[in-house]
Amino acid sequence: FLRTEFVVTDDECFNFFLGVGWDKKPDGSIIATQTAYIDRVIERFNLKDHKPSCTPMESNFSVDESDLDENCDPKQLAWYQAAVGCTMYGMIWTKPEIAYHTNVLARYMTKPGPKLLKAAKKLLLYLKYTRLLGIRFSRDDPKGHGINTLSCYVDSSDGDDRITRRSTGGYALFFNSSPAAFRSMLQRLATLSSCESELVQLSTAVQEIKHVRELLELLGFAQEAVKVFEDNQAAIRIAESPGSSRSKTKHVGRRFAFISESIEAKEIVMMYVPTDDNIADIFTKPLAHDKFVKLRRLLLNYTEDMIEAGR
Repeated sequence: FLRTEFVVTDDECFNFFLGVGWDKKPDGSIIATQTAYIDRVIERFNLKDHKPSCTPMESNFSVDESDLDENCDPKQLAWYQAAVGCTMYGMIWTKPEIAYHTNVLARYMTKPGPKLLKAAKKLLLYLKYTRLLGIRFSRDDPKGHGINTLSCYVDSSDGDDRITRRSTGGYALFFNSSPAAFRSMLQRLATLSSCESELVQLSTAVQEIKHVRELLELLGFAQEAVKVFEDNQAAIRIAESPGSSRSKTKHVGRRFAFISESIEAKEIVMMYVPTDDNIADIFTKPLAHDKFVKLRRLLLNYTEDMIEAGR
């Protein structure tokens, strides 16, 4: 059909689609990158001569009311909105490690102050630094979860947003050891403890798990109970023990019940993971360089030599 409507070139090797390069390696893995797109973005914002940044955001970055500018200059506002939009397109396709940073900047699209403008520029310079990095899709199993098997990492902050006092949470869903779905988000309600914010985020992750499970089953990859890795042991105990702490979690009761039913139906199984090894931690806060690089490697499913080559 396409050949009847468009000029189609078939060189047998699929290597470029919608601005994403697809590079098949000798080991059978495929690397998805947006090098050409990032180069165009850097040129568009006149950053070719600027020093790249090895991290997407300062580790102590936060936004207060005083950092917002209701009367932002129209040119600066347009620059900011375009910059965040460009990083968002990269994040969706091949740069999941900047999901948190893009999410934070996108909260203030109508009133960015100087601090936010500077943060947006730093994020663009991080893309410049990691222009060769993307996602590695493979059938290997370095995380030890099983071939053609789903696994999920979930995490949440504790009221990190200084303006709304809501928490930022996220999850990373892996098929084999490659990211199949991910998200960083500001939760829709204020919670009273880190345990509650973890439960709220866990319910969101389970919704995604159910959707992807059904899709994989249609494709012939039926799944057993999906391992969900969480670093808050109190949240794990509450999720696994119907009735425990119910009086303290009434306002998140429906989410709690949703998680518990998924456990009872053997759709998911809760697993503890230390905070330092929780890949989803990269979606909840700006991390210091060493930890960011460690979790980025696990998230993108890269080997050490590939990280070195691509920064």
